[in-house]
Amino acid sequence: MWKNNLVSFDVTAHSSQLIFGVLKTSMGVNWNVATVYGHKELQVWRDLWRNLEQLMTEEIPTIVGGDFNCLLSREDKRGGKRFCLSKGPKEMKLFMDNQDLHDLNVSGPRYTWCNNKQGNARIWERLDRCLLNSAALLLVPTASVKHLARVASDHCPIIFKIDNKQHTKVKTFRFEDTWKSYPASRKIVSDAWGRPDFGDEADILNRKIMRTLKSLFFWNRNKYKKLDLLKEELKTDILNLQLQEEAEGGLNPDNLNLLRGKVKELNTTLLRLSMWWNQRAKAAWNEDGDTNSRFYHTYASARKNGNMIRQIKDNNIVMVDDEVLIESVFLNFFEDK
Repeated sequence: MWKNNLVSFDVTAHSSQLIFGVLKTSMGVNWNVATVYGHKELQVWRDLWRNLEQLMTEEIPTIVGGDFNCLLSREDKRGGKRFCLSKGPKEMKLFMDNQDLHDLNVSGPRYTWCNNKQGNARIWERLDRCLLNSAALLLVPTASVKHLARVASDHCPIIFKIDNKQHTKVKTFRFEDTWKSYPASRKIVSDAWGRPDFGDEADILNRKIMRTLKSLFFWNRNKYKKLDLLKEELKTDILNLQLQEEAEGGLNPDNLNLLRGKVKELNTTLLRLSMWWNQRAKAAWNEDGDTNSRFYHTYASARKNGNMIRQIKDNNIVMVDDEVLIESVFLNFFEDK
């Protein structure tokens, strides 16, 4: 390492397909880092998955990057034979799911490899990737990957970037599905929507929507505790009441009713938490027994990274990846409408 005063790297395992080690930072956070070079033969390639499965742990932030020698979808290839979802891609997708690994948002060229042939014989493929687990995404939610130009190799160099910039963000008000579960929300909507307004019909509609969203947002923020905090308080109250119930004499009728009420409120709170994470993960299924499971947290974190716009073409069909320029492209587009 050329900056050993900031980080150190200890290799713990290596093979013809893998270098695996622990990256220790000056801030006391350790990362698992794996660089891979996948073999073309499936039987040999499977050794890579087995080795990684033995070395990786979910709790430690992990990054796995390199030439996987595998296409995951038809969007990963241009030219040559048609893409086929064979055993290799299926097994890699299964490995990523089992090991909680997520493909990051990418800027730069779409493909990372080219055979550099001429005409119809030319083939482009995305063989190289940078994957992070959920523990890593929680530490660096705005991490990104950039593909650079191919110059000295038939592969693109890849930059993994941890973005520590403080982005200025305009406050947006979004409708929360959990609001529907509160009976009082009906009156909030009725009062805000029914307020008299004048002007252009489209402007009136926009103002009504924004006014209603703001009313719901501030009502919910001021009146109710955060769901996670409320959940923990209810669990503590229920535990204390149940301990009293086990003691000699048990609970009196008032405390028994209080216990039943706390249990009911906790179940309602868990349902609202499930709705909250479900909305962010945009997952319409729930196969996990815990309604507020790591499944939703994982998908919400990965989706947040995937939703970030890393690059866009401007009016001159030039690809820009600077944050200020991207914002300018959007502003110019809608101003011209």
